[in-house]
Amino acid sequence: MQASGPEPSSPLANSDNEFHKLDAELRAAGVDTSQFGFYDQPSSLNPTSLRESYARWVQLRPRDAAYEAHVRTVVPKLCELIISAFEADNWHGGCVEASTMMARMLDRLGIWSFSVIGSTTFEVLPRGLCCGFYRHDFQDFQDAVLGHAWVVIPPYGVVDATVALQQWGYDPITQFLPAFVAAENTRRILPHVSDVVSWRMRSHFDFTDGYLDEALHLRLEPDLTKFGLDFPAVQIEEGPLNMRYVPLHIYMSDGPLETINHGGAMGRSGGDIWDQVVEPVLSKIEGKGPPAL
Repeated sequence: MQASGPEPSSPLANSDNEFHKLDAELRAAGVDTSQFGFYDQPSSLNPTSLRESYARWVQLRPRDAAYEAHVRTVVPKLCELIISAFEADNWHGGCVEASTMMARMLDRLGIWSFSVIGSTTFEVLPRGLCCGFYRHDFQDFQDAVLGHAWVVIPPYGVVDATVALQQWGYDPITQFLPAFVAAENTRRILPHVSDVVSWRMRSHFDFTDGYLDEALHLRLEPDLTKFGLDFPAVQIEEGPLNMRYVPLHIYMSDGPLETINHGGAMGRSGGDIWDQVVEPVLSKIEGKGPPAL
């Protein structure tokens, strides 16, 4: 007897139906969804809507075992190569550049992904350690990008190549950090104000408002609840370390890989890192996707 497909009421069937509906909507808006990075194509959608639709499309896109095996081969190696390049350039705190570079590089490697920016917190409760990179905080220096950036690369829910390459200083939590995060098994969480807003920012609002607002994060990010339906906050546990990632915005590069960090004050451009570090290694991996775009 021929095996039947999933029942219409099953989660898999519902996901497939949602994907095909979204794909049809994007094509009706003039988008060619067969192309990697189609979020920057001209369409009848505004840029924010198209980026969010792209990210949803990537999450919903059906994947077979061979594709997932390819992702699991490439992604950890790409993280290692990005880390080696940033360490060679003595570049710390470049999470935004790293995540957008990786997304564009993955396009060339035949892997669907999208980058996000949000807040990330780290806790080692047995040691009483807690710190984070908050989207809502005071800048410590001019032009500082608040929050943290990472990549979603299904089946990986969070890929964070620069977790250990931030501006940590002498924070004792560094002894618990992994070299990078590439997590498939994540647990959905409901973001708390302490996940999104720093303590010093909360203290500022407490003093100004005259009361402690436990929903301050929803006041500062009014779309967070709706956004979280498609892009939920997650917790990752690695030994005693708890890492909480709260996406707030889809954050993709406006230009090609070569323009990322071109002429930056620190580190090489995305094009140089691809040419000098990544492509010579990953081009040799069997099963690589479509040729470079």
